[in-house]
Amino acid sequence: MGAVVNPIQSSCASPLFVGIDVSGAFLDLTFHGSDDYSRLPNSPDGIASLLDTLRPLKPQLIVLEATGKLERVVLEALCQAGLPAVAVNPKRVRDFAKSTGKLAKTDRIDARVIAHAAVIRPEVRPLNDEQTQQLQAFILRRSQLIDMLTAEQNRRKRAHKSSWPSIDELIQFLKQRIKDADRDIDGFMSANELWRKTESLLRSMPGIGRGTAAVIIAFLPELDTLGRREIASLVGLATFNADSGKYERLGRILQMHANERKEIKEVRAGDIAAAVGLKEATTGDTLCDPNNIIILERMIFPEPVISQAVEPKTKADQEKMGIALNRLAQEDPSFRVATDEESGQTIISGMGELHLEILVDRMKREFNVEATVGKPQVAYRETVRNRIEDVEGKFVKQSGGRGQYGHAVITLEPHPGKGYEFVDAIKGGVIPREYIPAVNKGIQETLKSGVLAGYPVVDTKVTLTFGSYHDVDSNENAFCMAGSMAFKEAMRKAKPVLLEPTMAVEVETPEEFMGNVMGDLSSRRGIVQGMEDIAGGGGKIVRAEVPLAEMFGYSTSLRSLTQGRATYTMEFKHYAETPNNVSEAIINSKGK
Repeated sequence: MGAVVNPIQSSCASPLFVGIDVSGAFLDLTFHGSDDYSRLPNSPDGIASLLDTLRPLKPQLIVLEATGKLERVVLEALCQAGLPAVAVNPKRVRDFAKSTGKLAKTDRIDARVIAHAAVIRPEVRPLNDEQTQQLQAFILRRSQLIDMLTAEQNRRKRAHKSSWPSIDELIQFLKQRIKDADRDIDGFMSANELWRKTESLLRSMPGIGRGTAAVIIAFLPELDTLGRREIASLVGLATFNADSGKYERLGRILQMHANERKEIKEVRAGDIAAAVGLKEATTGDTLCDPNNIIILERMIFPEPVISQAVEPKTKADQEKMGIALNRLAQEDPSFRVATDEESGQTIISGMGELHLEILVDRMKREFNVEATVGKPQVAYRETVRNRIEDVEGKFVKQSGGRGQYGHAVITLEPHPGKGYEFVDAIKGGVIPREYIPAVNKGIQETLKSGVLAGYPVVDTKVTLTFGSYHDVDSNENAFCMAGSMAFKEAMRKAKPVLLEPTMAVEVETPEEFMGNVMGDLSSRRGIVQGMEDIAGGGGKIVRAEVPLAEMFGYSTSLRSLTQGRATYTMEFKHYAETPNNVSEAIINSKGK
């Protein structure tokens, strides 16, 4: 065992870097720039001698190789003595040794390599606080329980059947203890705000679950000293979803041009790009820097105006179609999927005939799902023209014993462009307060199916003005029925009308076909709003409002009328009252 050297004799002006290789029996000590080497016993006396040697030297940094738990006692003693010490990953030391051509093979060379590596000045690793030590203990205990469970499961495979019950009992006990440990770890993590934020960020990265995140936080405490951006740079690019409050990892960022795509490193304000790898983000969400949170205004998507029934061609396509439609609906908020309760058919709804055609084609191309579609169905609505007062609905069932009694009087009036509104104008307690929400609920249930053709009712205002109740027989269900009955009766008396979706249509056509285009739009109940020349000449732009029901097959007709030289666009404009002759045809087709 060599004597402890004093490097100050040869290098009093230079910063001093110390390397210590820790083993179970010895502490091998050397100084950067010195060929001298010392060995001390890894014991309380040896550690005390080490401190006595290093204190007066005031080293710039002391580096120990992290070898399981062996370095912890030494590291703790150095830190408590006020000496700057850090434990580094052994792989980091080996990689450094290879890069400098110093392949460590002995404790003496190990210590020199560690001292040499200290010159790169790694950050001093703080001692774990009590909370972190407790978390480490929880995780280590869980690891021990899993090892015990694995051992028992393997033992069961080799054991005789007669011993299975006792082994099974022990296996169940260990599984419960593991669940308890998971609960303890979760509770401990949740109580620390910094850990919660770090865990949320870590779990946004592929392959990192709750358990792995806990291990990283417990055994890599340096994460607590880093900001969100620095942590993200360690494990991958993670952006913050300002709408959901979760982190999202961007696998790649692509610049799209037709069917070509180019991978890029960044996007700036005004750029349009595609993000690959998002799992929970939906259309309209804002992804931002977690240190500079901003929420951009969400897009407002109109309600669908056209529906079609869609069915898979084969039974094998049934499940795939459900997955495909769900994916498409997540991407496109203006696309809706529902199931008709009466027929059991799948109904898809969108913003136009072409919109649904494209989505059905995407199902075939992207999801390999063959489907057949029915005739497009227009999403009509119902409303009322007139105000009607004092319409009552009374639901009474009294035939001995406890019965049903609900009585509501309402006023119904048009509410253009404002949807549905319910006003409570009850005075004097003629209807108990607890039953008034039931009246509103009954009316809202009735709004789903109007009295003309069974279409949803919109733009109506209902005022509850009067009613009565029975001390014994009244309940929420009775007043729900009374509200529904009153609304149906009021709607019949208030001159109900059908509303149809009207589309804003824009046609670009050569001037010689203007007459054909305008005549065709007029035949479709269209109203021309204006015309203008196409910039640069060569044609006209015609703008019109046309009922959606009249636009089916328009693309084919337009090609025929203009020899394929005209184009058009169409978007939803508003709902408008349907002419009487059209309303009658729709109502008759519904069997009303």
